[in-house]
Amino acid sequence: MGPRRRTSRNRAAPAAHKCRLIIFVLSSFRTVRGTEEAREREEIFLLYPALYSSSERKRKRSSYSDRTNRSDQTVRGTGQEREQTHSFSTKLSTPIAQANERGRGAAIPIAPTMDQIFHVYCIGTLDTKLDELCFLADKLRCYLDAFSNNSTSVRVQVNIVDVSTSNKKIEHLEGFSLVSREAILSSYSAVAKQLPDDRGKAIAVMARALECFLRKAYEDGNLGGAVGIGGSGGTSLIAPALRSLPLGVPKMIVSTVASGQTESYIGTSNLILFPSVVDICGINNISRLVLSNAGAAAAGMIFANLSTSDNSTDMTKRTTVGITMFGVTTPCVNFVKERLAKEGFETLVFHATGVGGRAMEDLVREGLIQGVLDITTTEVADYIVGGVLACDSKRFDVILEKNVPLVLSVGALDMVNFGAKHTIPSVFQLRNIHIHNEEVSVMRTTVEENRKFARFIADKINKLSSRVCICLPQKGVSALDAIGKPFYDPDATTALINELEELVEKNEERQVKVYPYHINDSEFADALVDSFLEIFPRSRTPRQSAKKLDSHSLKMDTMNLMNYTGAQTIWRAPMEFPDAKPGSVLFSVLNSHMHHV
Repeated sequence: MGPRRRTSRNRAAPAAHKCRLIIFVLSSFRTVRGTEEAREREEIFLLYPALYSSSERKRKRSSYSDRTNRSDQTVRGTGQEREQTHSFSTKLSTPIAQANERGRGAAIPIAPTMDQIFHVYCIGTLDTKLDELCFLADKLRCYLDAFSNNSTSVRVQVNIVDVSTSNKKIEHLEGFSLVSREAILSSYSAVAKQLPDDRGKAIAVMARALECFLRKAYEDGNLGGAVGIGGSGGTSLIAPALRSLPLGVPKMIVSTVASGQTESYIGTSNLILFPSVVDICGINNISRLVLSNAGAAAAGMIFANLSTSDNSTDMTKRTTVGITMFGVTTPCVNFVKERLAKEGFETLVFHATGVGGRAMEDLVREGLIQGVLDITTTEVADYIVGGVLACDSKRFDVILEKNVPLVLSVGALDMVNFGAKHTIPSVFQLRNIHIHNEEVSVMRTTVEENRKFARFIADKINKLSSRVCICLPQKGVSALDAIGKPFYDPDATTALINELEELVEKNEERQVKVYPYHINDSEFADALVDSFLEIFPRSRTPRQSAKKLDSHSLKMDTMNLMNYTGAQTIWRAPMEFPDAKPGSVLFSVLNSHMHHV
């Protein structure tokens, strides 16, 4: 296939023609023949479709689609359902899949078989989002092909999943493998294939069924990733299923609510919400750009997970410790982290923003964290006083349940967090308030509030059967609680320390230590690590196995997720870095392609 003869359109864009000619000439240096040469030129087109005129793009896509359908068509059951599969090459033979013992922990890579097909699911309500979902799936499929090279091959199939709850049924999509809503519902044994008439109940049932379906795909070892699309209703339907998947599994939702209050959708997972900018209502200039970018982003994540080892095997050899941190306790945490690394521990640092504490405890629950240094317990202050970065009443309960060794301190309990100053409730307006920046305000806690914090913590700690050590710094609990700083209040800090000393029931396994240091002094950080090394059993196995969920626990987890979404008040979290500017990332596909030619 040689370069096309110039038309009036080509003459109007000589630069584009010149680029096409250069790419074609470069590809000619490859020693490929027959079908290999045709494949190379198809890849060039998929990599650089913008270099071709609209008529050329239409002709090439039609030709490519016809050949792919003929070569990749298979028969499934008696319905002879077409499955259009796509292969892309990988540099390494360690795609992300599941560990032998699966749970909601981090996904661990295993080697694929040569005939293994990984499935990527594009999920949405086809009764209202048919065109948009097909467009996204097509872009995702094209970008996966575009990322390919000529080493060992891994096959990926893009499937469209219908989670509609209306009476409208779609049983076939030209050019795509379709997972019908009946197939989704059949994955959830607790209900019949017929949805309830009530829309709210129907959405809840479909959400649970989708979670069962995706969990089964993950446990079968063939889940490559999942991408959803929806408005507020579609996002709330799809999000619980996606966030239940293990860390590391690529998951994204293109959503109209991606820039709003998102905690109820994301929870503590690594689910990505991709802003749709405009409503998801047809393909237009904006939605075309957004969905194309979303497809490219999802394809990049999927390709990386299927082609690159993430050193997960090393994670199984090192004991992992969770640490909580705030900006005002960063010097302490950095010192602790560095010293633990020298002692051979893997450390995971969590921002104490409410969600951060829950994320740490989720990983404790899954056996992915074997020890905790809960240095920054400021979430307790927000919970009791009414700040925006609050934990909930279950804080510390997972550590109680799992008997994980714990060193606890009182970092940043001198403050309650709010958004911009005008968002602070009027009852607090006359309090000692420090404006961190335009979007973040913090309020100094009082003597009585600190006593309440101590009672909450002591009540939890006294129930622990694992070894615990509470380390208390007398000279201040944050960078703002120091001599000459706005929150320096020795009476409040002393009240907190004295109340904890009095209320915690001390024994050989439960200790309270008071140090004449500030929390950010290196001596106090040393004391924290020393205390942790004292209570952590060195003979302990490096890593606990992640639990394997049975069908009952999966159903209970799903119902808990639904209850959590409906019952929680979602606060607007303040921007932690208002001066940060988005970076510019250039994906040099042309340069990458030239390295192969």
